[in-house]
Amino acid sequence: ATISAAAPLVIAGTITLTVIKLSSIAVTPGSPTFDMGATQQYVATGTYSNGSTRVITTTVTWASSDTATATINASTGVATGVNVGTGKIISATDSTHGDAPVVGQAFATVVAPVDGG
Repeated sequence: ATISAAAPLVIAGTITLTVIKLSSIAVTPGSPTFDMGATQQYVATGTYSNGSTRVITTTVTWASSDTATATINASTGVATGVNVGTGKIISATDSTHGDAPVVGQAFATVVAPVDGG
């Protein structure tokens, strides 16, 4: 883009704009085990086209592949164990700006709580 102004004085210059895009999402922890009824916080970290990283946990949408095993809050990344089993936890960006969604995934293994007695 070129910026110029004229009055008694003329200023001209060039601005270079670099677009940095989200390249990938890493979800941690990758494969935790937690009890039925317990919660597990997942964290999404985005890696960008310039190599920088940023925690984006609350800007992605979270989903569970098996809600009978674990549910997850779509905006916070907090999962809750429902029944014994293993399911996939997915974090994804939307495609509102015309780009394909970027997706990250982890697993959730839910176990029965150990009786303390």
